[in-house]
Amino acid sequence: MGHDNVHAGIKSMFIRLGLFRPYTGLLAGRSNAGLAAPGQNTALALARISVLVCMSKPNFDDLVVGQMMVTLGREIPRSFHEADKSLRKDDRERRRMAADRAIQRAD
Repeated sequence: MGHDNVHAGIKSMFIRLGLFRPYTGLLAGRSNAGLAAPGQNTALALARISVLVCMSKPNFDDLVVGQMMVTLGREIPRSFHEADKSLRKDDRERRRMAADRAIQRAD
């Protein structure tokens, strides 16, 4: 997903990692927007791989750790989703305030 903005392809036309829709320009610099899907996928993949490693020769402690990882593997994507919702809400509010200021200047 990180290279879609750089390398040519169909996704580069429709997805801008680091920006919210509507896209009004190019991103220059850091952004914490658009990290929900990559973060969720990373959390799930790491949890699954870690559980597989723990279960190679399981004992009771490994079963407990594996269950904790499964639980975290479910909770982390929810947290990414909530953070993304909060960022989108903040972005909408910032855009609304900027539009209000532009209208006030025009008057």
